[in-house]
Amino acid sequence: ARDWASIESLLTVKSRIFGNKLRPAIAPAGVAKILLRCGAPRDEVVKYIALVDDLDRRWQLYASAGCHLEVVQTLIEMKNGAQLQKYYQKPEVIGDFVIRQKAFDALQKWGMA
Repeated sequence: ARDWASIESLLTVKSRIFGNKLRPAIAPAGVAKILLRCGAPRDEVVKYIALVDDLDRRWQLYASAGCHLEVVQTLIEMKNGAQLQKYYQKPEVIGDFVIRQKAFDALQKWGMA
């Protein structure tokens, strides 16, 4: 078993003023890709993808990691109804009521459902 906590401690900046903050020296997207290749638990991967500032890049990383709820949340944050409609129809999302309901609610709010 890999020691994910030790990996996180390597990527955490320690400061007396601001305390400990997860801020990897390499791009969070790069860390997420490496963790995915290493078979890291979903929660570990999500933690680093969430640090990606570019929302378009973030939802694509979530999608490649199979984090469907996070994809939907990011697309809603982006107010990207067209992409949300496409994602909403994916077979891997159709079977998940919670994710579909979240997407449907946003699409309905935007008058797209």
